[in-house]
Amino acid sequence: MVTLNISVKVSDIADLTDPGEANLLATNAQELTGDWLSFSNRSGGKPHAGKAPTQELGEELYRLGLFKGFVSFSAKLPDYRILGVFTGRLSPGSDSIKYSYHDGHGVLQTISVP
Repeated sequence: MVTLNISVKVSDIADLTDPGEANLLATNAQELTGDWLSFSNRSGGKPHAGKAPTQELGEELYRLGLFKGFVSFSAKLPDYRILGVFTGRLSPGSDSIKYSYHDGHGVLQTISVP
């Protein structure tokens, strides 16, 4: 595991941790942090098999084209939030993600998106 310093400048983010926005999208903290990893591996048909509801929510947020990403609760660390970014929706010049790390030779590498 590696810790990276990340600088993010992105507009138009859906905040799924905000109760008002979550209600508009018909979701909640329980759904956002549920056990969706093994969801599609279960047998027995719906509602416990197939595509996870959170995957469908992410696809719909992307399809709408209104958002460049979303903030959600972390399933692993309950007191933390996570940021998901639709990099294909970033606008050059106004949105950016930059991260730096030291490679295997100790050389600082910086990567920018887009």
